[in-house]
Amino acid sequence: MPTILHPPAGFIEQFNAQALLIYTGKTRLARGLLQSVLRRWAAQLPEILDTTDGLLRNANAARAAIEAGADLGRVARSPPAVGSPPPAVASLVPPPAGDWTALGAAVSTYWEQKKRMAGPGCEPAPVTTLLRCLAPFAVGCALAGAGGGGFLLVLARTPADADAIREAKAAARSANDRASDDCLAWTVHTATVDMEGLRIGQLPSAW
Repeated sequence: MPTILHPPAGFIEQFNAQALLIYTGKTRLARGLLQSVLRRWAAQLPEILDTTDGLLRNANAARAAIEAGADLGRVARSPPAVGSPPPAVASLVPPPAGDWTALGAAVSTYWEQKKRMAGPGCEPAPVTTLLRCLAPFAVGCALAGAGGGGFLLVLARTPADADAIREAKAAARSANDRASDDCLAWTVHTATVDMEGLRIGQLPSAW
């Protein structure tokens, strides 16, 4: 059964405001990377075995970061029992909307773990440059899938940092129209949490 997460109030809104998907401009060719992962797993390399254990620990760390403050939020929203003393001042402080910094650290750790699983080649030089440029604005980054290119998930430090990333891209594009340039080939896209999930339906017969 899938694990259902229970983020505190405000976390989804924070994610929607500060998460970005950046297309790196590098087409992801996953076939060779996946073959490398399978070969390294079949060889039972100690590095791979340790990393698979680490993936589970890091997933639990990400869950804890997302759910941080959820219990406090439930307590703060619960009405006091009849005849009970008034709540302490501390309980009136809004609960934190998860631990964004810890979640970013878990996302970056996840990328480092995937690089160890796939071996050399999963992070092209232009992606490394892009990650270095984003570091001042982000708490965590990870390439989707096996790496090699494709889309990069970025968790911006603040909504203002998310805007700064978009503006930096726009400024670079207006200053230089060479779309083939590695520094200009990436594009910024908004990422939001899907609150409905996959829906399956039947098209009208006219289709």
